[in-house]
Amino acid sequence: MKTIHNNPYRIAGVYSNASTREITRNKGKINAYTAANRDVVFDVDFPILNKIKRTTNNTTKAFADISANKDKVNNSLFWFTKVTPIDETVFTYLKNGDNSKAEEIWSNITNTRGVNEKSFSAFNNLGTLKLLSNSKARIKEGIDLKIRLIEDENFNSFILSVADDTYEIKRQHIAETFINELISELSSKFSSQDITNFFSNAAKYKSFINKKFTEGPISEIEAKIKETKQKRNSNNVNAYNYGIDLYNNTKEDLSQLKSLLSISNFKYKIIADNLAKELLQCAVNYFNALKDHSDPSKNSLKLLRYAKSIAIGSQVTDRINNNIEGIEEWAKTAPVKKELDFIIRKIEAFQQQTDTPANAKSLIITCKPKLQTMKSILGSQNDFYLQISSAVVNNAQGMIIEAVNKAQSNLEVEMILNRHSALIKIMNIVSDALDVSTMLGSLDMTSALRTRYNTNNSALKSIASQLADIGTPKPPAGGGGGCYIATMAYGDYEHPQVLILRDFRDNVLSETALGRTFIKVYYKYSPLLVEKLKNKKRINNTIRELLDWFITKINK
Repeated sequence: MKTIHNNPYRIAGVYSNASTREITRNKGKINAYTAANRDVVFDVDFPILNKIKRTTNNTTKAFADISANKDKVNNSLFWFTKVTPIDETVFTYLKNGDNSKAEEIWSNITNTRGVNEKSFSAFNNLGTLKLLSNSKARIKEGIDLKIRLIEDENFNSFILSVADDTYEIKRQHIAETFINELISELSSKFSSQDITNFFSNAAKYKSFINKKFTEGPISEIEAKIKETKQKRNSNNVNAYNYGIDLYNNTKEDLSQLKSLLSISNFKYKIIADNLAKELLQCAVNYFNALKDHSDPSKNSLKLLRYAKSIAIGSQVTDRINNNIEGIEEWAKTAPVKKELDFIIRKIEAFQQQTDTPANAKSLIITCKPKLQTMKSILGSQNDFYLQISSAVVNNAQGMIIEAVNKAQSNLEVEMILNRHSALIKIMNIVSDALDVSTMLGSLDMTSALRTRYNTNNSALKSIASQLADIGTPKPPAGGGGGCYIATMAYGDYEHPQVLILRDFRDNVLSETALGRTFIKVYYKYSPLLVEKLKNKKRINNTIRELLDWFITKINK
């Protein structure tokens, strides 16, 4: 430690509690030797210390640095004091190079006694000896000994041994000066974390130590944020690289601040959030600059996650999360952007069209190849692909349902004008809708939509079946096989009596709800009844007689 090797007391060749007479005598001796160009050696030039060359310049400065009480006290904490006979014995071991024995004797005193008028020099001397080591553990032990000495009431005895009684003892100031000197020298050899560990037992001076260690890192981080912002504003395309450099170049400083202040500290929160915000802006600017030409999502998300790991405030964190979600969503569509844009345009145009099965069919036919491409890229189970495919299904299915519902609502009025034409019209619409629905069944969709699709598809089949049941009966083929009851009874589809009954059906029964229900039931069950009775002559004669009677009644 240079502060010890080049200590003014060491250059002057005295212990820190030397008398004015000793100091003056050594000053004269050094001047004489220097004038004769000879090296002078004193008892304090222990082998453990580096060799020193005493010159006119360094000796002049050394004697000046131990002339005032304040300087005497500050420099004495980095040197040795000879107060007791034991100290004199130990210094003999140091002069002979037996450092272990010297440390052993002083350790016995500091381990068994507290700081008092007879032991304070042992605390100071052993602390100085340990500070000469390169071992982290020994340096920490040396600092602990010095802090114990400074904080003890008997530190006053130490002060009086090196300064006169006019000196006003300001313990806090002395401690801070000592700590500041240690930090300045140790910073060139050890990390900030190591140095803070050296002072882990100096709780009373923690705020001062933290301030010493935080001022520099905060200033450095603020400067790097400002520099990055300027670069980003001039070149957004390189904003990712600027953000990565900012993160890497501030990582150590931020870690040091975190260990010293904790994340709940206001200063730490401010600097961390400012750093996170700049990383966020680098990510956003980079993404916006490149999104129309390439896929910048991976790099942008990397920066955003770095920002999130640093941010403390909820407002900053929410902004980061929102951007992460937005870019992740964009990234899902990036590989299939062309296909997605095509389908979106088709759906938007489709929603302005008339509700017809033909328009729904056209949507499916044009979108299906694009959906297949998306499927091959994203996979059949990809959530985004399923959502897009489901959107096509949902729109097409909605249109055919609307078309069928509209046709059904108009059916009653149209049947009054022309029953046969109305039935044919709705049967064609339902048939076309059922064809479209079948096409939809081959497309992928979410499980919830698949359930709705199955329900609607079954409903369409049911409507088609019902329409078939009440449709216009066809003339019997091959002599009455498969005909209805009246045709079976009279043996001819165009028999005058059959024509009268058909006219009654079309112009009377179909005009009432009850009559329409009768017609529906009749055409549903009569083919089966005819099949069973068509070869039973006696029963057919009976049915014909009943029909003749019924016809006479309706013709009155």
